[in-house]
Amino acid sequence: MHPLAPDLTGLSDQELDKKAQELTEKYYKALRFSPSIAQQIVLLLDSYNTEKQERALAKSKKAAEQGETGIEELIKVD
Repeated sequence: MHPLAPDLTGLSDQELDKKAQELTEKYYKALRFSPSIAQQIVLLLDSYNTEKQERALAKSKKAAEQGETGIEELIKVD
């Protein structure tokens, strides 16, 4: 995690996506003027993407523990 990254656990999924999108826009702007700043933005983006991956993993793990695989909806056995 980037040392200057805020606490991302308090953000909703939508807020997390919005912040990542804003950082991506800032990355492309910074890339033209200062590659070193752009690299710092990449590190922040990695933190946001890691948080999104951890959340997705936690959701799938919780669903698996509850027996919700999604296969039941795809295959109907009478």
